Amino acid sequence: MDIMIAVQDVCVSSQWFTAIILSLCCFLPSCLPAGQTVDYASIESVVTRQGDTALLRCTSDGISKGAWLNRSSIIFAGNDKWSVDPRVSIVSSGGEYSLQIQKVDVTDDGLYTCSVQSERNPKPKHLHLVVKDNTDGSLIG
Repeated sequence: MDIMIAVQDVCVSSQWFTAIILSLCCFLPSCLPAGQTVDYASIESVVTRQGDTALLRCTSDGISKGAWLNRSSIIFAGNDKWSVDPRVSIVSSGGEYSLQIQKVDVTDDGLYTCSVQSERNPKPKHLHLVVKDNTDGSLIG
């Protein structure tokens, strides 16, 4: 009986994992079908300085699963870390599902996507991290 429950849990986890990965791909600009585009006017910008800690905010209902991506790389799926970068972590409290990046570098500049799976429909939030170079104060991205 315990083995059957464990197997069912693995199957549910696997199904969720497959669903979230496939749905996330649909919101990456490079994966969009011909004729569809990302509304770049709705992308939130987060400006930080090189060396600081950046917090990319995203919300969840606390029950739904979420994921964070940078360009086409998965950073987190739920609370499972996919990135090998020790500077990234999830801030998850109540309805918050935010990505924290410590010691931000110019290579961190770019588009990030938070996708929360809600009732089988992912709700993506696109954020552009803009990193200011400390040497002259200019914007990198």
